[in-house]
Amino acid sequence: MNDDTVPGQLEEIRERLKAGDDRMAGLEEQVAENTALTRENTAITRDIKDLLDAARMGFKVLGGLGVFIKWAGGIAAGLGALWAIFHQGPKP
Repeated sequence: MNDDTVPGQLEEIRERLKAGDDRMAGLEEQVAENTALTRENTAITRDIKDLLDAARMGFKVLGGLGVFIKWAGGIAAGLGALWAIFHQGPKP
């Protein structure tokens, strides 16, 4: 509307302000929805990180257990060799 009268200009200003208000309300809704999704995503990401941390710790424990088993196997092999040596001699 391109009315050069004061009432016409006021109506045009009101229409533009209303359009701006409508646009702002739409943007506020989108920001609120985005914020909710971001919070949900953050919670999911935190849960996944906690799960990965627990898995990493589990692998460290299993790795430590593997080192223990390796040492225990070596000790058992050594003891088995000593037992075999002592029991290979002549029997009375």
